[in-house]
Amino acid sequence: ETLLVASHLAPSHVAAPYESAVVRVLVPFEENDVLDTGYSVSDIAVIVVRRLTDVGLNVVSVSTGPNADVEKFPDVTEVWTGDESTVSDAAGAFSELLGEVVAREGDYSVDGIDIVITLGSSFLNDLEREIAADLTAWPASTAGG
Repeated sequence: ETLLVASHLAPSHVAAPYESAVVRVLVPFEENDVLDTGYSVSDIAVIVVRRLTDVGLNVVSVSTGPNADVEKFPDVTEVWTGDESTVSDAAGAFSELLGEVVAREGDYSVDGIDIVITLGSSFLNDLEREIAADLTAWPASTAGG
């Protein structure tokens, strides 16, 4: 929860402690969108951050609710990478963590961020799934390189 708050309020001050990708997460749901799940939007943000950090990813920025970056959540969770050659690998790796995903090379780029994840309604259908304990982290950060 501390990471969620810090990455929401002051993302530039959140360190990347792991030798893996640096991630920004967009949780563009409103409370009405998630009523059927039994969770709040904040709960969902905590769940996704835990899943990502449990495999050693550096979550340094989290945004909740619709905003200028994403006004409406997509049907399928989107994973944006900065490198076309990693799109296929990203789709496979992140589907293990987040359920159904679509990966794309990023029109969406943020300085210092390797991967931008926009949660979609597909993640809401994946909230209760057990995550394998032996997943490995996405490769080391290439942000700014």
